Amino acid sequence: MAQEWYKVDNVAKVFLATNTRRDPRGFRISCTLQEQIDPELLNEALRVTAPEWPQFQVTLHRGLFWHYFESTDQLPTCHPEDKAPCAPLYVPERRNRLIYRVTYFGSRINLEVDFFGGEPLMNWDVVKQLVEYARSVEKERGKNFRFTLTTNGMLIDDDVIDFANREMSNVVLSLDGRKEIHDRLRVDYAGNGSYERIVPKFQKLVEARGNKNYYMRGTFTHANPDFTKDLFHMADLGFTELSMEPVVAAHGDPAALTEADKEIVMQQYEELARLMLQRDKEGRPFTFYHYMIDLKGGPCIYKRISGCGSGTEYMAVTPWGDLYPCHQFVGDEKFKLGNIWDGVENHAVQAEFAGCNVYAREECRDCWARLYCSGGCAANAYHATGSVRGVYADGCDLFRKRMECAIMIKVAENQELAAKGIEVPIELGSTCNACADGEACE
Repeated sequence: MAQEWYKVDNVAKVFLATNTRRDPRGFRISCTLQEQIDPELLNEALRVTAPEWPQFQVTLHRGLFWHYFESTDQLPTCHPEDKAPCAPLYVPERRNRLIYRVTYFGSRINLEVDFFGGEPLMNWDVVKQLVEYARSVEKERGKNFRFTLTTNGMLIDDDVIDFANREMSNVVLSLDGRKEIHDRLRVDYAGNGSYERIVPKFQKLVEARGNKNYYMRGTFTHANPDFTKDLFHMADLGFTELSMEPVVAAHGDPAALTEADKEIVMQQYEELARLMLQRDKEGRPFTFYHYMIDLKGGPCIYKRISGCGSGTEYMAVTPWGDLYPCHQFVGDEKFKLGNIWDGVENHAVQAEFAGCNVYAREECRDCWARLYCSGGCAANAYHATGSVRGVYADGCDLFRKRMECAIMIKVAENQELAAKGIEVPIELGSTCNACADGEACE
C-alpha cells in the first residue's frame, strides 16, 4: 500500500455531507461488450488492475470533523447487477468496504415492441402471429415482452379491441384534434376525411380498456398553431391522456411552422398550462404527455444523457426485415444497420448513434434543459442539419418552453398543497430502476 490514508478535498466534503439514499451522489461508468461477460475473467482483470490504482483501494471513514480515506488490502469482486444504477455506496451496510463496486448484466430481460406504421392493422394477422410467437418463447428464453400498438383507427373492430386490450401494454391513437384540422391530412384513399369514422372507434376502445395505458397522439402544423383548441376538443370527447407534437418539416413546406407560428405556439403552451391547472381544480383533469415531469426522481443520469437510445437500445424493423436506428431513417440506405437474420452489420453507424448524447453537441453544453431532452432527437437533428449530432434549433426552442411550463405546473401544484399545510419537498436524483431490471425507461 503506497499510503495509509488520504484526505478528501473540499468538493468531496460537500459531496459526502449532502448524499442521501434517494440522491446517493454516485457516478456510473459503463461499457457494452459484443460478447457476454465472463465473471471469472472480469475478476482476474480486477485483481491485476486494482493494485495499479492505490487511490481507489481505500475505505471511507468519518473523523472528528471530516471524512477521510484509509488504504485497504481488499480487492474488488464483480457480481451480477441487482440494484438500480448509482445505488448508494456510503451506507452503514457498506461500512469498511471499497468506495466503488463492479457489476455486470449479461443481457436484457425485458423487451419492448411497438407495432407502428404505415398502419399495422393492415397486416393484423401478422401482428397477432408475432405476439403469439413472442408469448410462446418468452419463458424459455427468459424474456418479458411488452407490446404497443399505434394506429390511425380506420380498421379497428371488436377483434382489434379485444386483442389490443389483452396483449398491448399501451395503445397510441392518432387524432389531430378538431374535425376540420384532422380531416385536412388524415384522409382515406378516396380523399375523404376519417374523423367521423375513427372517433367512435377510439371512444369504444378506450372505454373497454379501463385503466390500461393509452394516449391520443396528434400533430399540429402551420394550419393550427392554436393547437390547444385541438387538445381541449379531445378532452371534451372524453379522452384524458393526450399528446400533440409540433410538425417537423423542411422550411418552405406548406405544413412547416413559421417564425410567427412559433410565437403563437409559445403562448399556447403557457395558456395550456394555465388551463390545465384550472381544469384540475374543476375536477376535469387530463394528462399532457410533454408536461409529465418528475422533480423528485425521474430517469437515471444515463438516460438523461443518452436519450431514446436509437440505433443501440432501440431499432426499427421494416416489414421486409431490415434494421434501422429508428423509423425516421427507414429507406435511407446509409443508415441501414443490418437485418433480422444476420443482425447488426453496420457497426460504424451504430457507433455513431452510440455517441449521440447531450455532451456530444457543443450547443447543448450550456443549455439549462439539456438533461431533460438528452440532446434531442437524432432524426430531427439529421434532417435539419445533415448530422445526427447536430441540433434542431426550432425544436430546442419549443422544448425549453414546454419544460418551463411543466415546471411551472409542478410549482403551482406544490404551492396549492403548501397552502393546505401539506409539505412536498423537491429532491433531485433518481429512483429509476429500469436499467437494472433490463427494461426500457418510461
